[in-house]
Amino acid sequence: HRHGERRGEDQPVATVLADLQHTHAEVLAELDKWSYADLMKPHYADDPEARPRINWVIGNTYDHYQEHRATIEKLLNQA
Repeated sequence: HRHGERRGEDQPVATVLADLQHTHAEVLAELDKWSYADLMKPHYADDPEARPRINWVIGNTYDHYQEHRATIEKLLNQA
């Protein structure tokens, strides 16, 4: 999504949480297919720093969730 986009703000909390749980399950199912060695491979073949895929996974999952947590909690407290 784009930063600043308030996707789901017009949806009931239960719907948003169900979508989150579904997406989370899909991510776990995909990661279950990868070995530890796969996660340590460079995410981009042309990356001069050879940063591993695991960094991309972290940045797009729990590390990214933290970025939005305060906003989500504020919205939930307004409800």
